[in-house]
Amino acid sequence: MAPTRLSLAVVLLLAASRASGGALIEGTSGDRGATGPERMLADGQNVRVEMKGGERAVIFDGAGKRMIQLEPASRSYTEITQADMEKVRALMSQHGAAPEKKPISRRYEKTGRTDSALGKSCEVYRAIDAEGKSHDELCLAPFGSFGVERSDFEGFRALGAFANAMAGREGERNWAEIPGVPLIGWRTEGGARKETFRATKVEKRSFPASEFSVPAGWTRRPGPAEQLEQLQLKMGEKGSR
Repeated sequence: MAPTRLSLAVVLLLAASRASGGALIEGTSGDRGATGPERMLADGQNVRVEMKGGERAVIFDGAGKRMIQLEPASRSYTEITQADMEKVRALMSQHGAAPEKKPISRRYEKTGRTDSALGKSCEVYRAIDAEGKSHDELCLAPFGSFGVERSDFEGFRALGAFANAMAGREGERNWAEIPGVPLIGWRTEGGARKETFRATKVEKRSFPASEFSVPAGWTRRPGPAEQLEQLQLKMGEKGSR
């Protein structure tokens, strides 16, 4: 029931009309089973992140303040809103199991190292979470590279604010304050550093509204609040037998 984890600092948006411009980042994942998304779109307040070659996707509707998890294999989707998560916290509180309110934040610290991708030099940053821990590194090209500006990432800043609001923490926006254009990502686990993402295309462009909407005919699956209610109902039925 937890929102999908978004990697690449990134990492879990439906437009009524086309925005004036945004950014596309495509890449290959060095770890097919886990972290790096392979396609990221940001256009105004809308974001789409595709993982594992499109097997899974997450859409953030900034105007509607909702997150949509797409499951292409089953042609189904799950919608998560801030109201849903508030209801989940209320239901869990009734049983003394309310989730701890932790900020979803991330800051970036230069390592002094450099690398390159797509013919551009990039600086390696260490991504540090709210607890001061770091497992991820990103090689970031300066904003302006490929015509992509900081303002083109506004959707990710909106997504960061939304994610913290869902967690019950307002004002923690630095989750999305990435200081450049991500070209390479690494993750360190068990002492081993692995490449998780390498950009193969970065460009500034606009996208049709269909990129940020649920395809027609797909089945809506219960959201987290509905799932919890159904689980509690089943447990209640078992307890009454």
